[in-house]
Amino acid sequence: DDLCKNLGIPTAELVDHGMQLLTEREIRALADRKYANGKPAEGVVIRCVDSRWSFKAINLAYKDAA
Repeated sequence: DDLCKNLGIPTAELVDHGMQLLTEREIRALADRKYANGKPAEGVVIRCVDSRWSFKAINLAYKDAA
């Protein structure tokens, strides 16, 4: 984050940190986000704290807003 800040590169918003295992419903709720301007976000990236794996949950409303 500091590297990006120093280079002037924008970063994605951190939604949460330290969550435990999530259900499909909880993941969907995280993905169904809106930006501050009211437009649907593309989704949310879920990453293991040790960075061994990650995946992106897509916001199903995003396709309709594009």
